[in-house]
Amino acid sequence: MKPKTILIGLAIICGFYLLARATPNLLGLFFDPEYFIPEGSTVFTFRPTVMNDGYYYYFEDDLKLSKQAAEACQGFLKDSVATWCLKK
Repeated sequence: MKPKTILIGLAIICGFYLLARATPNLLGLFFDPEYFIPEGSTVFTFRPTVMNDGYYYYFEDDLKLSKQAAEACQGFLKDSVATWCLKK
């Protein structure tokens, strides 16, 4: 297989990946006046973790807890930020 063909194939795959990541956010911004993307995120990186009636409780890329820290956190539930052992 020619290197040019491989590069074109990889570019197409990357394009579809970025489009798949951005489409839900673009649709949310277009159709929902309450939808927003927090500062520091982009349409490609933002993924809401919990959403209820258009209000976001927390955002995957705003609050981070390593899997190792989560395992050490007693009562940790990934969908309940109140159970996260975050340093204050």
